[in-house]
Amino acid sequence: MIENTILSSLIHNEEYARKVVPFLKEEYFTDNDQKIIFTEIRKYIDDYNGLPTKEALQISIDEREDLNEERYKNISSEIGGMGYDDSTELDW
Repeated sequence: MIENTILSSLIHNEEYARKVVPFLKEEYFTDNDQKIIFTEIRKYIDDYNGLPTKEALQISIDEREDLNEERYKNISSEIGGMGYDDSTELDW
């Protein structure tokens, strides 16, 4: 649950992303699909110095050649379901 909130906030909330990306690591995510999503988000932020849209994230997943069909569908579904709850508290 918290991992979903983190990933969603990384693509929807620039202030949040700028604060937490330097401290996040792939191993903090227990689900392999979420690790892949985080890796692609992090790579996008590093390459473009901005937040990826869900569409840009999906393109990154489409270009990967290391995913089987089931994993690809699961990751695509998770990306599609990334909404944003703006009630997330940033001051912690």
